[in-house]
Amino acid sequence: AINYDEKDPFLCHACGFCKYAKFDYTLTGRACCAVDPIESDDDRKKTVATINSLLEKADRVYKQLIANKPTLELLLLKISEHRLDRALEEGVQSGNAAGSTQVNRAIQLLAQRYCGECKSSFEELSKIIQRVLACRRELVAYDRNQRDQSVGGSPSSVNLTGISEPPAIGRCYGCASAATEHCLTLLRALAASAASRQTLCAQGLIAELLDNNLRRGTVQEEVRQLLCLLTRDNPKATEDLRTLLMDRIALTLRGHVASSDLAFAVRHEMALLAALVQKEDSCWEQKLRCVMQLFLMACKDSKSPVVMQSIILPCLKILQSLIKPDQPISKKNKDKTVDALATIRPTEGVRVEVAKWLQGDPKHSYKVWRQHMPARSPDTQPAKPLKKEEARAIYLMEKYGQSLATEKLKGNNAFTSD
Repeated sequence: AINYDEKDPFLCHACGFCKYAKFDYTLTGRACCAVDPIESDDDRKKTVATINSLLEKADRVYKQLIANKPTLELLLLKISEHRLDRALEEGVQSGNAAGSTQVNRAIQLLAQRYCGECKSSFEELSKIIQRVLACRRELVAYDRNQRDQSVGGSPSSVNLTGISEPPAIGRCYGCASAATEHCLTLLRALAASAASRQTLCAQGLIAELLDNNLRRGTVQEEVRQLLCLLTRDNPKATEDLRTLLMDRIALTLRGHVASSDLAFAVRHEMALLAALVQKEDSCWEQKLRCVMQLFLMACKDSKSPVVMQSIILPCLKILQSLIKPDQPISKKNKDKTVDALATIRPTEGVRVEVAKWLQGDPKHSYKVWRQHMPARSPDTQPAKPLKKEEARAIYLMEKYGQSLATEKLKGNNAFTSD
């Protein structure tokens, strides 16, 4: 920085002569790890003892580092669950000029834990491993020299510390992650074709994605969307995926997984199940049956708070989103309720047994139930509210008309059986 307060600041770019100028140089060097050389057997014993102590210390630091993993995963889960809520809050705050930006508490805790304890533990573990590797190099070099001298040859002058291993091919995490993302993009393009979907499912792609890619980093959402695309309008693929999900979750419930780890063991499968149900296709009944079976299975162990939080509540959220959909937002139907827009009118006596429906009985499917349901007439809702006497008359007509129809149906069945 040139001192412009002086009268004659000058700097020559050719020879470097400067007048009334000041330069600050910052040299940054990479930290290296050096250990004492081994020149005798005593030095060798000291080095072995040092290696053992460093390995014990590394084991303790590694356990401390791994102990932070459940907490970090829990914070990440909270952030992902409240992502939509934060987006809505940010939208409201952006509309208010005087609003102050607030950072999510979970993000603050995650940053403190990850950049504080985890970073210090990782750096300490890295330094310990570097020292262990340096000690082992010196130990191998000393043993090699002793072996060469014992056989009568000249001492080896090869410095093992200067030997560099050839770079490993295909071990870069960034390259592997990028290749995985490109493969997922290619698979999604192939899955857009019905014929390609059949081929990919026949090759076992669903099980491959579920086993190896559903829990991997930032591609989890892409994997879920790809699985939804592969099973779209494909009953066999949907049934295979449903079986895999049920087996994995049931095995987790029956296994010896600790209560604190159960939430992390099933949350990816529950997120995939929720994404599958949200996709409308011809296989929606199979997906809904999977949710109900899982809900009933988890209710058997409903006394466990972890099971309620990890399985029962997500199933209830899925069922609630189906039973009570969002209000219509179009201009034509904006003022109408969901019941008014329904295409069927519930009728007493037309029911489906849940037990047989869960077993997949064709006689107790949605298609059969839909055929027995009368369609809602367009003039079901009157233009003005009925009077009390008119409503009473209509109620009695429907009541006794239904009774007569039921009695007639019973009589026909008895006549047929005779």
